[in-house]
Amino acid sequence: MASERVFRIAFIILLVMLLVMRAYFMVKLKRSGGRLMPDDKAVAREGGRGFLFFRIVFFVALLAFLGMYIAGMAWIELFQF
Repeated sequence: MASERVFRIAFIILLVMLLVMRAYFMVKLKRSGGRLMPDDKAVAREGGRGFLFFRIVFFVALLAFLGMYIAGMAWIELFQF
């Protein structure tokens, strides 16, 4: 059980570092005049609005799953191996 706690703490630290790095580069992009969201041409090149919607829904679901894992919800243990 102690190894699970160490892994969970390491996971949280890495996740926070990832979010800080992402925020830093988003601010840097915004200051340089870049766009945060893709334009219509980029959306079309990447598969259309349906695929963009799927990616957004999947990202929100992933964030929810990670939040539940960090919170230590009991049913998450079903995925443990």
